[in-house]
Amino acid sequence: VTFMIIFYVTYCYNRYTQQFDDVRAIMQDIVYVCVQARFSFSDPAESNLLYRYLNLTHMFAYGSLGKCTWFTEVEPGQLICLGLLTKEEAAVLDHTPNLWRMDTVVSWISKDVQRGMHDGILNSACRAVLFKHLSDLRMWNANLAAVSVTAQPNLWSALMKILTDAL
Repeated sequence: VTFMIIFYVTYCYNRYTQQFDDVRAIMQDIVYVCVQARFSFSDPAESNLLYRYLNLTHMFAYGSLGKCTWFTEVEPGQLICLGLLTKEEAAVLDHTPNLWRMDTVVSWISKDVQRGMHDGILNSACRAVLFKHLSDLRMWNANLAAVSVTAQPNLWSALMKILTDAL
C-alpha cells in the first residue's frame, strides 16, 4: 500500500511540476519575443499586432491550466471587445478546440514574422533569435497541451482492486 501511495503522489507531483515548468517557459519566451519585437520591427503597427497575439497566447496558456473558469470558458467573440481579436480571427478560433487555440495564435505570430521578413519591415540582425524563441514558445505550448489532455491514471483504484483481490 505504501508503494502505491508513494508512486501515485510522485506521479501527481511530477505532473504538477511539469505544468509549472512549461508555464514558466512560456512566460519567459513571451517576454523574449516582446523584447525582440521591440527592436526587430521597424513598423510599430506590426509589433502591436505581435503584442496582441502574445497576450492571447499568455491568456490561453493560463486558461489551459483550468484554474480560472473565465479563461477556460471564454468565447472568441468576447475577446473582440477586449481588443485581442478581430472578427475574422474570432471566427477562426471559434471552430478551434480550446487547447489548440494557443497553437493557432502562435502560428499566426510565425506567419506575421515571416511576412515581416519578406516585406523588409523586420530587422535582419534579430531574425534568428526571434525565430528561436518563437519555435521554443510553440514547443512549450505543445508540451503544456499534451500534459493538460493526458488523463491522469486511475492507478489508485486499479492498484487497490489488485490488492483487495489478492487478499
